[in-house]
Amino acid sequence: MVRADGETRVTYFPYYFVIDGTKGLLIWFASKDGDVFLKDENDDVLVFLDRDDFESRRGKDIVSVAWTEASCINIDELRRSIEKLIDHDSDKEALLSDILDDWNFFDDFIRTVGAEGEFLHLKETEVLNLYNKVFAHSHVGALTLGPGDVKSSWKESELKSLKTILNNFCDFFCDKISHRGD
Repeated sequence: MVRADGETRVTYFPYYFVIDGTKGLLIWFASKDGDVFLKDENDDVLVFLDRDDFESRRGKDIVSVAWTEASCINIDELRRSIEKLIDHDSDKEALLSDILDDWNFFDDFIRTVGAEGEFLHLKETEVLNLYNKVFAHSHVGALTLGPGDVKSSWKESELKSLKTILNNFCDFFCDKISHRGD
């Protein structure tokens, strides 16, 4: 958005997360150089405890935060979901819905912090097929062969590959945000 004085007004978007029972907050925005998270002087992604912490530490440049459009990723719950994927009695459709959102978050996070190269080793044929299967359609129903028939549409090896990928994403994310800029 362009302000009356001709300067571009940037909108910032909050990303909440939960890791090991601890909540945190990242702030994302689009810049002329691409999508970025707020970083400190050492180029580490800034992690805030919550909205109040962000409000007390934010710079004067940040004037518009889209709090109503906040996203949240619960790494703790994702790890439990990953384990349940291999469980034949679990509700895979509900799990895949959550995992689809989380994978999308990780994909955005990795691209935003410029770390695509760190995940090239995962670009094997089965993983690419799995990625295409997850993102081929915009809704989880497309991941199934029929209503409630998620299990028959996923091979055991695909579920194990998905588990590996998401665990790698979790580890990378946790490592990246552990470098707190405060």
